[in-house]
Amino acid sequence: MADSKSGRIKKDARRRQSNKPSKLYHLGDNMQQQLKEQVLRQLSDEPIKREDLSRRLGVSDRGVREAIARLREQGIPICSNSDNKGYWLARNEAEINHTIKEYRARAFKMLKVAKALENSFTEVSGNDSENGAL
Repeated sequence: MADSKSGRIKKDARRRQSNKPSKLYHLGDNMQQQLKEQVLRQLSDEPIKREDLSRRLGVSDRGVREAIARLREQGIPICSNSDNKGYWLARNEAEINHTIKEYRARAFKMLKVAKALENSFTEVSGNDSENGAL
């Protein structure tokens, strides 16, 4: 009986751990900066997968993604593509333009979905945007 209880406790702990928010949310400004610097040190002009960055740095996949996003917001030209080859520092303007093009395409798709959801909400509830639609 103790073994089954122990197994459940370990399973619950693993489940809770996998559902934890990213470490980046819980880090202070100094720690966030350190993580961004560590991620940046790992990047070169050759692609590196997010999973590899996560493993090397000992942070969650989400933490790496957020660090990359913050670095990009600061103007660091970090490229990626939909082929899932990883992240790398732009070698030329064409690479960064390709990443920009993919981001814009994703944003456009998201806006189309948002509009469709707004329309479905309006049709279902009879409300318009002034009366509660998103």
